[in-house]
Amino acid sequence: LSFSILGNPLFAYASLDTKPSSKVIDESGSLTNSSINYIEKSLSKLKEISGGEVYFVSIRSLPYEKTPQEYAKDLFQKWNLGEKDVVVVLANKIAKAGIYFGTEVKTLNETSAKSIGEETYPFNAREEQYGSAAIDVNNRLVSILSNKGDPGPPNVNRNNNNSSNFKSAKKTEEQRSKYIAIIVILLVIAFVVPMV
Repeated sequence: LSFSILGNPLFAYASLDTKPSSKVIDESGSLTNSSINYIEKSLSKLKEISGGEVYFVSIRSLPYEKTPQEYAKDLFQKWNLGEKDVVVVLANKIAKAGIYFGTEVKTLNETSAKSIGEETYPFNAREEQYGSAAIDVNNRLVSILSNKGDPGPPNVNRNNNNSSNFKSAKKTEEQRSKYIAIIVILLVIAFVVPMV
C-alpha cells in the first residue's frame, strides 16, 4: 500500500492543495538550502517594497497535460492569492518555468513572464543546475517587481568553442605512418635480437 501511494505522481501534488507558509516550496528536492535561503530573503525584502507575496514552487514534473503557466494559474486560484501576488512554478523535468500574477502587478507583463520561463530558467536548468536557475529567475523577477527594470534573459551564447578534442583526419594519418614505422622496427628487433 505504501508503494502505491508514494509511487503515485498525484501524491506529490497533494501537499500543494493548501496555501503554504513558506515562500519557496521545493517539492523536487533539487534546490540547495543556500539558494532557498537567498530567494526567501530577497522575497521578504520585495514584500516590503511591493506589498505582494511571491511564491516559488519547484517540482520535478508537472501534472498530466499541464504547462508550467497553467499549473501556476491553478495554484494561484487554489490558494486564493491576492491581486498583488505572484506564483512561479519551476518544472525541472522539462526545464521551463511558468509565472502567474494578479492584476495589480503592473511592472510585470506577459512577455517578461514568458521570457523568464522560456529563457532565464532553462539557461541553467538544462545543465541540471536548478538552484542557480531558480536564483536567476528570482533576481530577474525581483528586479522587475521592485520597478528597477527588466535586465533581460541571460546571454545565451555559451562558450561553444568550435575546436574539438579530436585530431583532424590529416594529423591522424600523419601520426599513423609514424606509429606503423615504430611498430615494424620493434617487431624486427624482437625477432632479430634473440637470434643473434
